[in-house]
Amino acid sequence: MPIPLALQLYTLREDAAGDFPAVLRTVAAIGYKGVEFAGLHGMKPADVRKILDDLGLVTTSAHVPVFDPAQADQVLADARTLGYSYLVGGFGPDQFEVRREDRGSCRQVQQRRRKVRGGGFYGLPAQPLVGV
Repeated sequence: MPIPLALQLYTLREDAAGDFPAVLRTVAAIGYKGVEFAGLHGMKPADVRKILDDLGLVTTSAHVPVFDPAQADQVLADARTLGYSYLVGGFGPDQFEVRREDRGSCRQVQQRRRKVRGGGFYGLPAQPLVGV
């Protein structure tokens, strides 16, 4: 099934912080068929899923801490609830200050990609990494 044209909700983050359901209603009214999340603005995934279903929207992907082992299980559970399989994540700038840490981050991305791929997901780094 082709991925529908989706709006990256990060572009509406300030409005979404005030009234996330209203932003989703507006996005659907404009004619978008899908969204890419950049946070749920304090809402539970199941509640957001109900709104999506009511509006006929699908989730194509989300920017999440997929490469953080401490949060990985919750990230995958949220992805299952919301119905997306493309997980986009990154690292903070402190992890790229020296070459040795860069290589460590690349190894971490490779390890996380293998784990999420085994669950039927795709882990995508948000910034280019040499050697990934």
